[in-house]
Amino acid sequence: RRHRAVVSWINGHHHAGAFAVDEGVPFITLQGMVETAATTAYAVLELHADRLILRGYGREPSREVPFRRT
Repeated sequence: RRHRAVVSWINGHHHAGAFAVDEGVPFITLQGMVETAATTAYAVLELHADRLILRGYGREPSREVPFRRT
């Protein structure tokens, strides 16, 4: 958070997924798909100058998240 070059923190996986914003930085934890053979959970990430777009598939939700202003 203290480094202005950090615009987001994305990691995985947690079976339920998670999302939070702290001091303007979005923290995204992608869903796990190990125990769910009948469904899937993945995403494609688009990076833009002012935001990220996470296009979710299966159980992973889609998100459009603006970056904090510097």
